Formats: sequence, structure tokens, C-alpha cells
Amino acid sequence: MRCEEDFLSAALRYRTQSTGDVEHRLADMESRPQAHAARLSSPAHYYGGIVSPTGPRPVAVASWHAVVDSGDPVRLADLLAEEVVFRSPAVYAPQEGKELTTAYLAAAMVVLGPTLHYVEEWYGDGTAVLEFEAELDGTFVQGIDLLRWNDEDRLVEFIVMVRPLRGLEKLIELMGRQLSP
Repeated sequence: MRCEEDFLSAALRYRTQSTGDVEHRLADMESRPQAHAARLSSPAHYYGGIVSPTGPRPVAVASWHAVVDSGDPVRLADLLAEEVVFRSPAVYAPQEGKELTTAYLAAAMVVLGPTLHYVEEWYGDGTAVLEFEAELDGTFVQGIDLLRWNDEDRLVEFIVMVRPLRGLEKLIELMGRQLSP
């Protein structure tokens, strides 16, 4: 119970912070890649702020970046497996299938696209974690995309986690508008 009270108190304190904190975090987004470069160890590869301790960027991750950079959700057709599952930070039930996943990712590209900035990436066998930051109507958003792919380099799972609470609330609001008929 004490932990829950601490979380709620912290969340309420965060919600009452001034926008100056948001402005500071947004300005910090520009300097983060250089700060991360200083932490690199010799076996790591550096991609403009993106770290991979295991080697070059996997094909599925490169394909995802190509889709995001193009802003064209039609390109998701070649990247997503038919059985792909999307797990949203705002929706409890997994969104199963290529059609639903495409709808969610296309909406996210519209909502996050203009300010989306990937900060770091970590790769494993058939999996990657991509840390991102964005700004939504003056609200700082930080999160991760957890990608899993099959032997054909098609995504079979896409999990999104977002913080802080204010950023998640803004994301839910904007995604709701984008997904509404």
C-alpha cells in the first residue's frame, strides 16, 4: 500500500511541474546522442546515437526505420507477418493480426512522426529494443519499442511502453483521435 501511495504522490507532483521542465527535456533530446557516444565500449557499433553491442543493425530494424522515415504505412505490408501482435501501452488486450497492427502503427506514425527521435537501440537474436523520445503538444514522451521478428525478418510482435504518465495520457488522447472513424 505504501508503494502505491508513493507512486500516486509522485505522479501528482509530476503533473503539477512547470512546462520549463518539458522545455529542458526537449532541449536535452538534441544533446543525448553525444552523451551516449562517450559511454561506448570498443565492441559496440555507433549509429548517430544508437548503440548496438552485438553488431550492425538487423534487417527487420532497418526496415522499420525505413517505414518510419518514409512516413508511408503502406510499406508496413512487407514488414509485418500475418500473425503479428501489437501490444499498446494503453490497451490491455493484444491487438492481433496484420490489419490491426497496421492501423495502430500508421496512427502512431502520424501522432509521433513529426518529433519522433530514436535515442538508442539494443539487439539480440530476433529481437530489438528501440528507445525513443518525442514531443506531443508540448508534452515530453519517452518510451521503447520492443520488436520481435521471424526468420523472414518480418515483425511478429511489436510492444510499446511509454512514460511519463502525462506523456502517455497525451499519446492516448491523440491516438484516440487518429484511430476514430
